[in-house]
Amino acid sequence: KEFSNGYKICENLAKVAGGSKKIKCFTEYDSSLDTDPCIICLGILQNSKLTTFVDKIVEEINTENYDCDTISLTLTIPTVIIIRERAVFIYLSKIDALNKNVCYNKAKVQNIKDVWKWYLSFYIQLLTKKSMESSNIVSPLTVDVFISYPQDQEECQELLNNYTKLLTKESFMKRKEEKYITKKNIETITNSITDEQFEQCFTIPPKKPGHFINIDKLVCKHSSIFIGGRYTKFSRRLCQTPWFVHGKWKMENSVQDLICKCILDFTKSKSTKFLSSGREDVDVRMLFHGRPFVIELIDPRITKINKDDLLYLKQKINENTKKIRMMSDLKIVAKKDLKQLKEGEYSKSKTYRALCICKKVVNSSCLLKKLRNIKNLKIIQNTPIRVLHRRALFPRERIIFELRARFAFFEEIKNYQKDVKYISDDYSFIILDFKAQAGTYVKEFVHGDFGRTVPNLCYLLDTEIDIIALDVTNISLEWP
Repeated sequence: KEFSNGYKICENLAKVAGGSKKIKCFTEYDSSLDTDPCIICLGILQNSKLTTFVDKIVEEINTENYDCDTISLTLTIPTVIIIRERAVFIYLSKIDALNKNVCYNKAKVQNIKDVWKWYLSFYIQLLTKKSMESSNIVSPLTVDVFISYPQDQEECQELLNNYTKLLTKESFMKRKEEKYITKKNIETITNSITDEQFEQCFTIPPKKPGHFINIDKLVCKHSSIFIGGRYTKFSRRLCQTPWFVHGKWKMENSVQDLICKCILDFTKSKSTKFLSSGREDVDVRMLFHGRPFVIELIDPRITKINKDDLLYLKQKINENTKKIRMMSDLKIVAKKDLKQLKEGEYSKSKTYRALCICKKVVNSSCLLKKLRNIKNLKIIQNTPIRVLHRRALFPRERIIFELRARFAFFEEIKNYQKDVKYISDDYSFIILDFKAQAGTYVKEFVHGDFGRTVPNLCYLLDTEIDIIALDVTNISLEWP
């Protein structure tokens, strides 16, 4: 444990290297032995620092107040520990201080991390009332501990500078790749060169550490939870997600805000992400069974969510607004299910109802009957002008599976009288019900978008036609 020059390997690490399982607990260890940092672990496994680890980790967990019953620890260590471990091993091998058992089971960086976790687990479980998961099982609640060493950069640079000199016969490009200090570079160099080469690159035995390691930061985080459901939207002045123009709100709120706020407050999550199977425009309603959606809860504190909690959240959302409504029960879904939700944007079909205005023609009734015979109509849609600023410009092939049309009743147009009161008797109002491939730009299919969608209803009816109001009436996706 002590070299001829007085440098020491801490007792805990020495026992690990020797294959011993009898590592002393805090109460059995003389803290006065920790006056100098270990030349390999730099204090990570020394009791004076282990006590600090326990105190800070427990404080962080208790402050954040997660309800998860388990916890996992991860440790990010200074890169130079990899170098120092190799240097000490070479030194001990040269002076015959290592027996065959030690040579075979030499202390590696992973061992340091595992022992560190094992050492702390009893105390953390005792003080937080949470069980520690084993290294091969990851808890949804993790505490990431980041450790720094003041001379880490300097010692790594020593290895890299000397290693560069050994590459005089190599290409310039390789020297350029190796001169940057990254953990991957250090591991590659340290593990690939021979003992003789390593002695030319780094001081053996390593220099006495000038400092103990420092705890840079602790990051406590719970993995995301996903809640799925279906919503209907009754307002024609409500966007799906927050709408900003030049940093200012375009709309007072959104579907996302109305749904997420209740769930965010209940679970005490850091933030949320809103995902849905497609989206409707601001002025488009979503009716009947509703649109499938999922909310990702990022770093939630409250994670034990049962059916009663989900029912409460559904009722709370419905009570808070009349603009939207939860049509299905909320449900916890797995992350892998999100693929099904996103695939539904383009692989499924959607049903629409549109109120349209068109110029009267002599045989308008015959033309409407003609539309009913249309099945599986293929259309080509270039990116619409209205979304050209945010969508790539290329043609899309879509299919109109079914199409039905009839004249509108007075009750169906009376809410839009102020928009059409100046329209003459030369125009008629029709109701279109059609089933289209997901991803179809419906408004453009009606009016043609200046010929960017072909064929379109203007072409099929051979008359002027435009859309006044649009509703999505069904999305053929089984969810949640």
